[in-house]
Amino acid sequence: MHIVLFISLMIVSGIHLYHSWIDDFQKRRYTKPLLMPMIILYYGASVGFENVNLLLLCAFITSWIGDMLLIPRGNQWFVMGGCSFLISHLLLMALFATQSHVDWNFLPCLILAAVIYYGIAVVLVVRLWEHMPKKMGPLMGIYMLTNGTMNMFALAHLLAVPGVGSAFMYAGALLFFFSDCVLGMVRFTPGGGAVFKRHFAVMLTYILSQVFLVQGMIFLGIGK
Repeated sequence: MHIVLFISLMIVSGIHLYHSWIDDFQKRRYTKPLLMPMIILYYGASVGFENVNLLLLCAFITSWIGDMLLIPRGNQWFVMGGCSFLISHLLLMALFATQSHVDWNFLPCLILAAVIYYGIAVVLVVRLWEHMPKKMGPLMGIYMLTNGTMNMFALAHLLAVPGVGSAFMYAGALLFFFSDCVLGMVRFTPGGGAVFKRHFAVMLTYILSQVFLVQGMIFLGIGK
């Protein structure tokens, strides 16, 4: 069953990405609500629904809510969708924190990564500041720093629990960060939509991020 669900997910994702490539808003909005539920079903069928990790499940649900809130146009919807995704990042932080221990030997590596993540977040927000409503600037900054922090937790988990599963989860976190960076540039940078084919690059990296996260959990065999 999980193989059938995975193939179905790939088909729906392909359809959604095609309509993102040609920038067909009306048809994109029909497939977007299906993506996260299909990932959740694939996860449950792979590990057994009774073994689903509740933190990851809630992170996926809040991501789905964020997806739905980003479908309508308007800055108020964008902010509400961002708040839902921010909750998803916090849940992922809790997941990574509960599955690894602190090893101070990794501190130099984490500090270097923090400089890179937070530096990218600051540069992005500064670059977009003049193109977005002024009240959204600080919110965008908080969101991107939270996303970067989630990536730090994912990296700490990878260093503490090295392996294929942890690598997949870190790759998922990294793609999530990249997807949000691209989304900001597509939405607020003049000409950004043309550079990234509107939402194609956003959704490609977003879908991959969620698939990598769930596949990592499957490899790790982390349950409730």
